[in-house]
Amino acid sequence: MRGAKRPIGARSARAGKSPAQLEREIREVVAELPEGVEGVEGVEGAEVAVVVVWIKDTQEIAPGQRPWRHDLGERPKFVDAKRAHAAMWVNRGTRADLDKARAWATREHPGSGRAYAYPVAERDPLGRARRDAIAGRRSS
Repeated sequence: MRGAKRPIGARSARAGKSPAQLEREIREVVAELPEGVEGVEGVEGAEVAVVVVWIKDTQEIAPGQRPWRHDLGERPKFVDAKRAHAAMWVNRGTRADLDKARAWATREHPGSGRAYAYPVAERDPLGRARRDAIAGRRSS
């Protein structure tokens, strides 16, 4: 069927878990999260998407500026900015994967490396992790 939506976790049914079991696990993980906290604190064995994020200081062209007009001798004005970079550590991981991702992030990017965990059903975990890192939300 073209264009039909599969239930969450339909591929993982081969791994011994039915889609209904995976959906139940996701609901349990989301239900146990405190308000405003992203992560799986205290939840063992649940499958989550683990994302590693680091922030770099950079400069961007100020809003409303034309990028370059060398022929007129003009230079653009730059402003300091922070740019978040994200990478998927593992799509279906456990608490152990989250701990490994956190250790790698702090080792490779001291001061700005973080690891976030989101439900597997999250549509855009990389974008959400970048937004959370820039907003300064606590990593899980």
